Amino acid sequence: MSYYLETGESVTLNGNQQFPMQSVYKFPIAMAVLAQVDRGKLKLDQKIRVEASDVLQGSRILDEKSQGMEFTLSELLKYMVSESDGTSCDVLLKLLGEPKVVTEYLRGLGVSDIVVAHTEKELAQGTAAKYRNYATPDIGDKLRL
Repeated sequence: MSYYLETGESVTLNGNQQFPMQSVYKFPIAMAVLAQVDRGKLKLDQKIRVEASDVLQGSRILDEKSQGMEFTLSELLKYMVSESDGTSCDVLLKLLGEPKVVTEYLRGLGVSDIVVAHTEKELAQGTAAKYRNYATPDIGDKLRL
């Protein structure tokens, strides 16, 4: 989608179609976590234990043989967003409650064309699941950036 700030005009191709977000879905997860920080329900310096049973293949923070470790919320956010770490993503989703909490948070912002439905672990189970975490390109037009 192209959006022109000067005129407010936009141009899209297939802008209303649903596309899988892949790792981009980690951004709205981070937004929902940070909203909880703003509300005082979570703290960036709070410690969160990540067990070996939480570790997903290819994790950048722990391997399956580790005994588990504590990380700050801030560290987990960094690993999730800047290193696309699936383990951090799932730990943060669990902290929020479940993936639909992120979608509900987005609805509260007026965003209806982004859906977070599955964890990284669930996404690894089958190709169909990746299409249930989706966004449409026209979302920017609706937000009036």
